[in-house]
Amino acid sequence: MKLIFIFLPFVLLYSCQTSNEQRQEKSSNKVELTAEINPQAILLNDSAVSVMSSKSQEAIRLLDEAIALQPNYFSAWHNKVNCQMHLGLIEDAIVSLLKMEEIDPNYPDNKTNLGIMYDIKGDSLLALEKYQEVEKMYVGILDTVQTQDNPYQMYELLRASNLILMGEKEKASGYLKKLLSNPSVDTVYTSKAAKDLLGVNRQEMLEGFKKNFGKY
Repeated sequence: MKLIFIFLPFVLLYSCQTSNEQRQEKSSNKVELTAEINPQAILLNDSAVSVMSSKSQEAIRLLDEAIALQPNYFSAWHNKVNCQMHLGLIEDAIVSLLKMEEIDPNYPDNKTNLGIMYDIKGDSLLALEKYQEVEKMYVGILDTVQTQDNPYQMYELLRASNLILMGEKEKASGYLKKLLSNPSVDTVYTSKAAKDLLGVNRQEMLEGFKKNFGKY
């Protein structure tokens, strides 16, 4: 069954952010949200975004220049991982994801992406460690969000996808069925995503990620 990848955290690697305002709205990085970003670093990052789909090596060069000016520039690291995955550079992507984790250790999507990279590399133990960290984070997040809110539904989907990656398919299915039975689930898209996740297992999910490498 085809996955609805928009609800799986891995695809966040491929979201190109083209303006500083978008980065400030979407990034979870507290440093980037509160501190002034070097204007030249912003220009370099935006230049990289404009060419990354066709000239990934050039984009990486520009992003490295941006990062040299501002090492904690989360969006630049995010886009660098994007390019590295486009080129199939898994080891390099892992290094970048680890740096992103150092900048913002409370960003669950990044940890899930790191777990997926470890899984693809063949290190299932390190992957499991990351998925387990993410599960604890989602438990805390969901405790602070109202069940009828759209963010709650999104986090439930992300949590379910992470549980499947952990090998906890039965537990994930329970959450997805509960989500589908919730009358406040008011979008066809959310419902379809939940149903699609019910139809995949861990191996199928990982195969889906592998097939989507290099796509924006």
